[in-house]
Amino acid sequence: MLLEWRLICPRLDGELYRVFPGPGVPQQWPLPRLGGGGPILYSNMLKRYWRPAFSKAGVRYVTIHSARHSFVSVLQARGVEVGLVAQMAGHSPTVTLGHYTQAVRGGAEALAMLDRAYQGE
Repeated sequence: MLLEWRLICPRLDGELYRVFPGPGVPQQWPLPRLGGGGPILYSNMLKRYWRPAFSKAGVRYVTIHSARHSFVSVLQARGVEVGLVAQMAGHSPTVTLGHYTQAVRGGAEALAMLDRAYQGE
């Protein structure tokens, strides 16, 4: 599905600039597409691909927002440069750091240091 999406994904100056489809306008099925070949509507993508994939795989459902958040957070936690992560997410490094700072390397160690500080060690 993602490879198919890559072929029709919107581009800016010839470069891909959207990973996930926009909300779109819900329409009754089947309505003809005006102009044809446009991006898949968000609601249709959820119904046809996203939810069935979780059922088929037998794993707990997560929202696209949660999946995106996890994707960016894991990249950051693994030490991928913030500029690259921001570019992949489609926003600035400032936004990336501001919204996805929960997963940072050494977080457990930092908490242990705080515990020791408050226990007077």
